Amino acid sequence: MNSLVAQLALFVSTFTAFLVSAFYLVRFFERKTIPNILLSFSFLLFLISSLFAFFQGSPNSMSLPVASVAMVTLYMGLVLDRYSALKYTLPLPFIALFLFKAHVSFLVLSFLVYIAVLELAYQKEHTRLIPLVSAFTLVVVAGYFRVYGSVFQINSISETILYLLASLILLLWVTYYLMRKAIKLWRNQE
Repeated sequence: MNSLVAQLALFVSTFTAFLVSAFYLVRFFERKTIPNILLSFSFLLFLISSLFAFFQGSPNSMSLPVASVAMVTLYMGLVLDRYSALKYTLPLPFIALFLFKAHVSFLVLSFLVYIAVLELAYQKEHTRLIPLVSAFTLVVVAGYFRVYGSVFQINSISETILYLLASLILLLWVTYYLMRKAIKLWRNQE
């Protein structure tokens, strides 16, 4: 059961990373901004990380560093948005990479991304990001379970389920916006 859930979570996260990367790449071609290309690149890195983990059967030593770099790139994309008030915090993920190792670093980076998403999502211009607050809350909690789960005797299936739920939230979010874009293009052709 645990292996099946883990494989499902890896498949869903890989597919979701592909769709979100494509979504932000399309947005980059519409509005050529640095945050859009950074967001697209970060989800492309998440896709590569998920592929490493998917083909190995579980997250491994190759997928974690790539996912950490993806978190740094995602944070940069969010913070460099013109509506973000956190621009002065840009060095924080690099400091986290330097101070912490492996899963603790990923946990800290996830928390930084969560803060950046939370700050942007409640701006009038970015209310579309509100579902991402839930997704990154789950990612932070799953990272916490990964780092401190043995202390509290939390089973790894809990972490896997949280990552799966976060991926499903992102998948629903990006599907909604891709369908809106497709309908808009279809109406413009008529």
